[in-house]
Amino acid sequence: MNCWTSNTTTSYMSVTCHYITDFKLRSNLLDCFVVAESHTSQNLAQELSRVAKEWGIQDKIAACVTDNASNIVKAVNDILKWNHVRCFAHLLNLTVRSSVHQTEIQALILKVKSIAEYVRRSTVASAKLREMQLQMGQVQLRMKQDVATRWNSTYFMMQRAIEIKEPLVSTMALLNPLLPALTPEEWDITKEVCDILKPFEEVTVEMSSERFVTGSKAILMARGLQRIVAHRQRNPSTHEPVKGMVNFLAADLEK
Repeated sequence: MNCWTSNTTTSYMSVTCHYITDFKLRSNLLDCFVVAESHTSQNLAQELSRVAKEWGIQDKIAACVTDNASNIVKAVNDILKWNHVRCFAHLLNLTVRSSVHQTEIQALILKVKSIAEYVRRSTVASAKLREMQLQMGQVQLRMKQDVATRWNSTYFMMQRAIEIKEPLVSTMALLNPLLPALTPEEWDITKEVCDILKPFEEVTVEMSSERFVTGSKAILMARGLQRIVAHRQRNPSTHEPVKGMVNFLAADLEK
């Protein structure tokens, strides 16, 4: 199940079921509805119980997958007494978001973000960037913007900055020399951060698949990420600001 709030501040809850028939993974939306009451554990449990009864699947629920919110965890574990599984992709999202926002990397991200915002909001800057890309024989790519709730949007933003580094640097120097530019070392750190985050993005995509069973992959994927992070910890060439991020990831993956 999943809960979210729309742009109009309306709260919704959706319940899906996933099962295997004829050796194929099937998925169905059981219900999607407005949640008028507060999101207490009791209210969430009542809604889940209602959906299960309407579909006659009370005795067929092997496990319930949700995010890590304490109210839904309590609803599933303590009230409904169902087997509860925390969404691995959601846990990864929390881990990586914390690693980039609670370390020295945050300052670098804000710097890249300010450049991205300027280029995306200014029609003159966007046009100049396209012009510089054309002059340099590069594919015309737009700068990407991050979203606070999704760490991978930050990864995509930084990765795009690296892809269009030369025309982006030229554009900023010509149009807005007052906006703080990235130093050569900061560009190196940006590349290093992207190299670290890339496998986390790949694992997130793999674990978010709707066509294949993913639960059995969680431990394997977690161990793989731990090895990648451990390798970075041992690498003497890792930049100092990146070490804080790597150490945070290592500690969180051990939980």
